Amino acid sequence: MQNLSAPENSVPPNSITSPQLQSMSDDAIKQLISEGYKLLDQRKREREKKVKDQIKQLASEAGIKVSFREQRQETRGRKKEFPE
Repeated sequence: MQNLSAPENSVPPNSITSPQLQSMSDDAIKQLISEGYKLLDQRKREREKKVKDQIKQLASEAGIKVSFREQRQETRGRKKEFPE
């Protein structure tokens, strides 16, 4: 199996370097992290939709009808917040 990940010491273009991150305020870092989590969630939903569509297509071609139940979100506890 081929390893497609970038070398450990490489920095992707347009990425934030450690010195840049260290110069940012706490609020700016929190905002960056929040935006990162939102982007990761969006990408996860897009991947899930794509895979479900592929499964439905394959099942349809085999004459099988499939449906998916959405997982229930855990609502216990508080939303995780960043420590001050």
